Amino acid sequence: MKRFSIATLSLALSAVMAAGSANALTLLDAFERAKQNDANFAAALDQNRAAQETINIAKAANGINASLNVSGGGNYNFDLETDSRTLSSRIGASKSLYSAVNDLQIEQAKLSVEKANLSLASAEQSLMFKVADAYAQHLKARAQLSSAKAERRAIGQQLSVTQARYETGTAAAADVSDARARRDQSKVKVISAEILVETTASALAQLIGGPVSDLSEAKEGFTIDEIDGSLDVWLEKVQSRTDFMAAQYDVEIAQLDVDLADKITHPTVTLNGNISSNYNDTTGQVMDSAGVTVDLQWVLLTGGRAQAELRRAINSTSAADNQMRSVLDAAEQQVRQAYLRSEADRANIAALRSALNSARIARDAAKAGYEVGTRSSLELLNAMQSVYGAQTQLSNAQYDAIINRLALEQSVGQLDASDLASFLN
Repeated sequence: MKRFSIATLSLALSAVMAAGSANALTLLDAFERAKQNDANFAAALDQNRAAQETINIAKAANGINASLNVSGGGNYNFDLETDSRTLSSRIGASKSLYSAVNDLQIEQAKLSVEKANLSLASAEQSLMFKVADAYAQHLKARAQLSSAKAERRAIGQQLSVTQARYETGTAAAADVSDARARRDQSKVKVISAEILVETTASALAQLIGGPVSDLSEAKEGFTIDEIDGSLDVWLEKVQSRTDFMAAQYDVEIAQLDVDLADKITHPTVTLNGNISSNYNDTTGQVMDSAGVTVDLQWVLLTGGRAQAELRRAINSTSAADNQMRSVLDAAEQQVRQAYLRSEADRANIAALRSALNSARIARDAAKAGYEVGTRSSLELLNAMQSVYGAQTQLSNAQYDAIINRLALEQSVGQLDASDLASFLN
């Protein structure tokens, strides 16, 4: 699996932004702050740390185990009217010399740790995408606000011109009324855009655990490269997804459960040693002893438990295998959808850029016609608003293209920002 670079992603996204404040929040800053704040990621870190101890716990079964027992007591003889006291201590130690079950459990623990590492990588990629999406959504909202303000300003200027012409008798009252209505609508559009900016800023702030500083808008000359590889090539990458690899580990762990169930009745060999000391105050003697034994234990009957464990493990393995196939099918569908969305982005951005250029030409023509009296105020306002609408659509498409490309990388478990710098220009 490729290692993804948040620093590169930050650089890549910054490539489409105009120069802003030196103190502006970068994507790298946002991600690092989110890693410190996000509860889901913190839980994933804790779970991973806990999983790392699974191997140590499993290995402990083959390690040396020791215990200390100390006991004391007293006896009173009513016939002889005497009493005695004893004190004894014993240190015992044992070590498994052979246990097929212990060895298999260690192998299972290793697989569990690998699966936990995949879960952490998945959580990190999910957080990376979540931050990038929130970051882009806020930039998109700011771009919409900027366009809405420019539209309000332009319509306000046109209203002033129309009113002046009306006062001189060269414009109809209907033109003034229409311009005023559009000016009022543009004010509502600005308010809606301001609300969206606040909403997206709040979402990003909640994610990173702090206020969002100013960000720059995207450049209009945004381009996106073709996807590297065909759909079939990307579908082949599905097996590098963390959830599919985790499902593969589940199958391997389940297969080890079958081996474990089969080896429940296998013999175990254990080395035992002990040192003991006993004191009796009647005799005043202390008796010390030590011993070493090698124990062989062979389970002959389990009341049917071994056979039941084996059947259960076989069925669990089959279930894990079917689950892995289900994950693969769902992953392929997700990759296919992400690929097609990202593939359509280039054509969509090119079409929207052409539409914007056409809208600007139409606006300029309407403005020139309005100045010489061949075009009405209504036609000019329509042309002006078409330009701002096309600008908003293009800006939205640019940010959507960024997120869609990130989603494609994430869909194959290879969210790596190092490739983004080539098309975020």
